[in-house]
Amino acid sequence: MMTMNPDFKKLQQRTKRYWYTDGLNEIAFGLICLILSLYFLAQVLLPQDSILSNLLTAGFVLLVLGSALLTRRIVTYVKERLTYPRTGYVSYAKSGTRQRWVTAFLAMVFAALITAFFATHPTSLAWMSAVSGSVFAAVWAVLGYRLGLPRFYFLAGAALILGAIPTLTGMQEILGLATFYGLISLAMFVSGGLALKSYLEHTHPATED
Repeated sequence: MMTMNPDFKKLQQRTKRYWYTDGLNEIAFGLICLILSLYFLAQVLLPQDSILSNLLTAGFVLLVLGSALLTRRIVTYVKERLTYPRTGYVSYAKSGTRQRWVTAFLAMVFAALITAFFATHPTSLAWMSAVSGSVFAAVWAVLGYRLGLPRFYFLAGAALILGAIPTLTGMQEILGLATFYGLISLAMFVSGGLALKSYLEHTHPATED
């Protein structure tokens, strides 16, 4: 049975970690979560039978996909002008891109199953923020392990705690989701901001060398 060379495994891990070294992805994901927080807050504040509330409900998937596509373009734009001139560009294999699409698809299926469960079990709505926090925690913990990034374990712990707060305090379900997404977005802004600050302090554009 063949085993992977430890040095090659570390190199592979370091190559994958490069995409997250500047903290921009956490900031971008935090922006998506902030948008979701505002979305759920609007659902709380608007009358349920209002036209705007119905439009928001119908456009939830478009909002999420649109936010994801927009932030991805923003991250790519900023990396081209900030990250690549400092530490170069890393081209990832097509298999890695395909794997990310498969992961995203599975995440969407899982989210759909969770939504369907809550829709058919109204008494479980009180656990929505806690379940969301657990899912976030699992994703960050796996990324932290696979990439060797300790700050992702901080995000995993924060997601668990922040997801439990609305549930344990008996907060209204949708307001609890708005609170959770708002707080987790703040945690990601802090984590990504500190990573970006450290990156800028320890790197310089090639023209300045």
